[in-house]
Amino acid sequence: MKKFYDGGIVTSTGPLIGSVSASSPLTLNKMALQNASLSKTGPGLWDSIKANFAPTSTISALSKLVIPTLTTSALSGLGTSANIGSVLDIGANLIGKDYSGKKGNITKGLDAGYDVISNTVGTAIPGVGIAMKAGKLVGNGLEKLGIGTDKMTTADAILGSSFFNLGAVGLINNAFGKKSRKFTVDQNIANNSSYTGTGKFITDAGGLSGKKYGLFSNKARKKANKKMDKAQGYQNTIDDILTDASDRSARSISSSDMFTNRLQLEQSGGLNNIRFGKDGFKFLESFRIKYTESQKNILKYKDGGKIGEKNIIPEGKLHKELHHLDTEDISRKGIPVILKEGDKISQVAEIEREELILRLEVTEKLEELYKEDTDEAAIEAGKLLVKEILHNTIDKGKVIKETE
Repeated sequence: MKKFYDGGIVTSTGPLIGSVSASSPLTLNKMALQNASLSKTGPGLWDSIKANFAPTSTISALSKLVIPTLTTSALSGLGTSANIGSVLDIGANLIGKDYSGKKGNITKGLDAGYDVISNTVGTAIPGVGIAMKAGKLVGNGLEKLGIGTDKMTTADAILGSSFFNLGAVGLINNAFGKKSRKFTVDQNIANNSSYTGTGKFITDAGGLSGKKYGLFSNKARKKANKKMDKAQGYQNTIDDILTDASDRSARSISSSDMFTNRLQLEQSGGLNNIRFGKDGFKFLESFRIKYTESQKNILKYKDGGKIGEKNIIPEGKLHKELHHLDTEDISRKGIPVILKEGDKISQVAEIEREELILRLEVTEKLEELYKEDTDEAAIEAGKLLVKEILHNTIDKGKVIKETE
């Protein structure tokens, strides 16, 4: 009676319990009001139920155990299979499963389908439904214990679902996977970088940090590690740029204070070292010559022109690198060569760092030798290049020195 204190329905065509007639359904509560007791008069409740458990097959035994008919319908009011299924569902939901991975939606969709199937099958064959629900509970528990993945690939998402996580392939993939490397995103760099594409790349790489990939997704894990290595390099470079800019700003602020103090000193009649030699003084001869020549050159080439008879290897940006010059109508990368006519600027070429730029006379001579197309011409061209590169080239990129 204690077991059925919430009530239930006991149905039979014969006497089940003492003198109580059970030709029509009676609830246990009503039986209790009649002072009825469970006795062995007549066939008895347990004997009636036990008589129906002579299974002819595994499935029929399972169905008779869970959904008895006729005499065994005495248990139907207890909802045994439904209660067990509900308990298993509650347990699986309490343990939970992580669907936050890149492909987690695939697993979530498969698990939703698994639940529908287990509920549907459970209605027809409760034993099978209970087994499916128990499988989901065990699978979720194993994932909490580390035998699972973060579902970063389609393969991991499928093998991590309730359909496959207890299968041989799923268990091997989930148990023997590895985690990707750790990478911490500097949000100050990612959010404040003028290189918005680079900032997004760094943020995306951060989403791959410390994620577990299954055994069969090892290639994807290595690819993720390479992306994080690249993002780390970008982040370090941008950090150096921002730090340098911050240092320059700090120096500028401190210099501003110094100039302000000096100006106040001058205006108040203090010493002014700029006035030293105001009535004349004598430069050293060597300095005077260099200064005079430099002034001539500045005046001579202020609007452009030909500086010496030298080849040049420039320093600056490569063709693939941004030069950050805020000027319209010129390329954004490399070292632009421009022509200025009045206020109009037009680009005539683009060169790059460590590129050999030959003077016009050398270029024309090499073209003549090329057209001759003889061994003697080739030898002469080689000698000319050696002479020009080693003895008549301004090497801003320091390429010649490194080559020597």
